[in-house]
Amino acid sequence: MVRPISLQRQENSWESAQWEAATSATPIAVYAINYPRFKAKENKTLALLSALMLTVASSGLFAASSLTWMEKSFPVETFMFYRSWTVAFFCIAAFSFMTSCMMAYIFHVLFLTNPKLTSKDAMKDIGPVLYKMPKVYFAIGYFCLVAGTTFYFLCMVDGHATSACLAACFLCMVSPTCVALYRALNIVPKTEVLEAEEARMAQQG
Repeated sequence: MVRPISLQRQENSWESAQWEAATSATPIAVYAINYPRFKAKENKTLALLSALMLTVASSGLFAASSLTWMEKSFPVETFMFYRSWTVAFFCIAAFSFMTSCMMAYIFHVLFLTNPKLTSKDAMKDIGPVLYKMPKVYFAIGYFCLVAGTTFYFLCMVDGHATSACLAACFLCMVSPTCVALYRALNIVPKTEVLEAEEARMAQQG
């Protein structure tokens, strides 16, 4: 559906005014002024990423359900133990990514349709716990995906080879990802600081 040209012009003029007003402001003021726009893009990106990870977790779930015991030197009881945990972890990961995708897209629409929504009002309307759940479910899905992949390899190769592979992957891939996510969360202004800046801007306005 094509939006009217007048509506597009109004949106563009509003966004331009917001960015111009924040040109000479501090970083926290820039974030506070454009909070709904930032959160809309953040939730849209999280929804797309969760959807992509959902396909990976679902593929792992289907692959794990078709695993069969073929190695005679490998105890069948141990194989069934590893296979059960493989299916469980991939299943949890799939549902976590699916939930994260749906919730993030709902929040994306919320911030997109209310361009003047403040962080305090957003957390009040959505709920302080539910407000953080898309990121929490994404983190749960990611760690369950790593665990499911580990047990999947245990079903096919011995523990020594899997341990070596896991150590290399953890050092080269999992650890940098966790560090990047941790530092990204620290870059984003804290809720208390953001609410204080919004209150100060409201008093000035």
